[in-house]
Amino acid sequence: MLQAEFEVCTDCGNLHMEGGSAPDHVEECAVCGGRLDEVELDDLVGL
Repeated sequence: MLQAEFEVCTDCGNLHMEGGSAPDHVEECAVCGGRLDEVELDDLVGL
């Protein structure tokens, strides 16, 4: 199982991964500096 959380930028839609091989905590979007909201993996793949 993937031990990471996914966050999406509410401004530009860029997807960020937190944990696992990615940074432990992401403060803001790396692309535009916008706010991030948690999103479930099921929401990303449309299950």
